[in-house]
Amino acid sequence: MRVGSGEAFAKLQPMADEVFASLPQAVLALGMRYGLTPGELLEAAGLEPEQMADRDAMVPYETLPLMWERILERHPQEPLGLRYAEMLDFEVGGVVGYVCRHARTIGDSFEVYLRFSKLLDPRMVVGVERVDGLVRATVDHEPRVVDMAEPMEMMLVSFVKLTEKSVGRALPVLEVCFRHPQKHDESLYAEVFHDAPVRFDAPYCGVTFPSEVLDIPFRDSDPSIRRYLEAHCEHLLSEIEAAETPQPIDAQVREHLDELLMRGEADIEHVAKRLAMSTRSLQRALKSVGTSFREQLDEVRRGRSLLLLKQPSLSVQEIAFMLGYADPRNFYRSFKRWTDTTPTAFRREH
Repeated sequence: MRVGSGEAFAKLQPMADEVFASLPQAVLALGMRYGLTPGELLEAAGLEPEQMADRDAMVPYETLPLMWERILERHPQEPLGLRYAEMLDFEVGGVVGYVCRHARTIGDSFEVYLRFSKLLDPRMVVGVERVDGLVRATVDHEPRVVDMAEPMEMMLVSFVKLTEKSVGRALPVLEVCFRHPQKHDESLYAEVFHDAPVRFDAPYCGVTFPSEVLDIPFRDSDPSIRRYLEAHCEHLLSEIEAAETPQPIDAQVREHLDELLMRGEADIEHVAKRLAMSTRSLQRALKSVGTSFREQLDEVRRGRSLLLLKQPSLSVQEIAFMLGYADPRNFYRSFKRWTDTTPTAFRREH
């Protein structure tokens, strides 16, 4: 089984900081249960009511810790995390929750959760590890959330309770660990974790089971629904990962050059300004990937020329000027080098 990091939040890479509106909706319901009004919670989170109308809409991640902070200000001694978990269902996790709901087994559900957890909470790090006949599921988060303690307790309790709901029976919990000091009476933890030993001030936050729990089947799972929803999750995840992965510097330069070329501004000064770099830094960055600004400009001109020559309303001379050549003869020479033919011959053949 793949192992998640489950360690320091500092090891996380930047992610898209959005969550399903279903998550702050659940925290909103918790706050209302303890006497806070929707208005004050939405104000604390910087949300408008209409942003919460659609459970599957995306809202800023920051709404979650801001709501938690407001509730904790009013009720610092209440077992909010333990009680919050009692209110949860799979709908809270949006499409990720439903994919987990239709997993084949607990182990399969763990794998799904590991794969798509960043869709649910971009700052959460989950891990599952098998060692010596045991399986340990861990969760970590940014320091601010870890210090609140209550959200961390909520994460572990909801993890156990939703899994139990799916299999229709209690799980044989062997040990529960929290990184924070004990906050509530032992009886509360004993109730939700079936009298399993609970350690506080531990080096990690997690729950341990015998490894055979991974093979326990889920009740009422539907493989066809799971495939459909998992494909949707894969699409959402690919969009996030694409946004997180920065383009190489040469690709970034070409992207800006392609836009600036037709404006007569395809020079290193304009491109460097767009990239918030000095021209010298840009030159060094391009050299580090084995290219130069001139080579990238040449490549963009080549690609753009092939498109423009397919427009019969433009003369070859006009195209040369549009590509930034003061002398059309230089364009002829460049095009011959690029394609081993002339612009006129290329236009005839295409």
